[in-house]
Amino acid sequence: MIRLTLPLFAAALIACTGGDTDPDPIDLTCVERADVTTDTEALVDGNNAFAWLLYEQLAGEPGNLFFSPFSISAALGMTYGGARGETAAEMAEVLDIQLDDDAFHATFGALIGDLVTDEGCVVDLAIANRLFGQVDYPWETEFLTLAEEAWAAPLEEADFETDPEGSRERINEWVAEQTRDLIPELVPEGIITGLTRMVLTNAIAFKASWKTQFDPDATYDRLFRAPEGDVMVPMMLEEEGSFRYGQHDGVEVLELPYAGETQSMVVLLPSEQDGLEVLDDWTLDAGTVDALAASVYEVEDMRVELPRFELRSQLNLNQTLETLGMELAFDPDLADLTGLADAPDGNLFIQAVVHEAFIDVDESGTEAAAATAVVVGVESAPPSFIADHPFVFFIRDDVTGSVLFLGRVEDPTAG
Repeated sequence: MIRLTLPLFAAALIACTGGDTDPDPIDLTCVERADVTTDTEALVDGNNAFAWLLYEQLAGEPGNLFFSPFSISAALGMTYGGARGETAAEMAEVLDIQLDDDAFHATFGALIGDLVTDEGCVVDLAIANRLFGQVDYPWETEFLTLAEEAWAAPLEEADFETDPEGSRERINEWVAEQTRDLIPELVPEGIITGLTRMVLTNAIAFKASWKTQFDPDATYDRLFRAPEGDVMVPMMLEEEGSFRYGQHDGVEVLELPYAGETQSMVVLLPSEQDGLEVLDDWTLDAGTVDALAASVYEVEDMRVELPRFELRSQLNLNQTLETLGMELAFDPDLADLTGLADAPDGNLFIQAVVHEAFIDVDESGTEAAAATAVVVGVESAPPSFIADHPFVFFIRDDVTGSVLFLGRVEDPTAG
């Protein structure tokens, strides 16, 4: 279990001063946030709608679940920049893109820039994008410019054709660097092949302390009523805290703000111990969740118990996205990703969308990371046979295998 501490820069500053003076206080605001424009609102509304659609699909399987819909939206949003025709229309529908193309890409890039914090902030949030593309491939200049200028996603060349495993290792190395080694192997073996041509990648890392931290000495072991049977968990305890809390139709809502109060965790807890189906029966769309979050009010001297937990999810989203209606992009014959490149070796299509996410919640706060890779490639081309030079031939009986005739052609015109 990873234990969160205050950012390392504070400890480093104390060491540099020899402990003789107090370090500068941690900046709780750190970065001045941009105004929320109507375009930002439309983008966020669409991203959140897609987030809950994904949740509805992924939550159908039993067990824990954790993912970053923002990371998935970003990686697919970059890919959308190279989609055309009906493929682009399907992607826009599933991703709930409510802006025209130029505004969508510009606004998403600006949103990422607004969310990212500088070193020294009490909330440490980093988001990075990168393209890994086949070396010497005819990528469309317009797309590469869009990726770099709107998405801050430069192209790094890779040689998928001759070294798919080395390329996979490099992509995973980059993701690990961006996620502080919390996502060490986003792309598993077998995903990258000699037919891969581009991998569009997003990585996000988050680390924050609670506004009101839990006392580790107050944590105690308590039974947790899991669907498959009771389990003992370390339960964090705050007996007299100030929190925003509400109730609605058999569900309790708790808002846990992080220091700086620009991010928070919102917990939706069924009032009944076996009442998870209450949430399952709801339409957990963006509107419902926003209404729940808006229903909370400040409560003083409140007792809060929350289990300490750590989750990791590894997802292949191909089937999920196809079920939601993004079908053409995965079809080797029908996908139209010609905005990426005029591929000389086949039709580009999405081979895989892989996602991994990790979260660690303890008494001091939360550390989380996620990454998404959209793997684009060509289908194995039918073999070509061009007899434009001397060859040997024979005629055989296929039942017995007997060679009936045998010859060689050096000049078909010589007779």
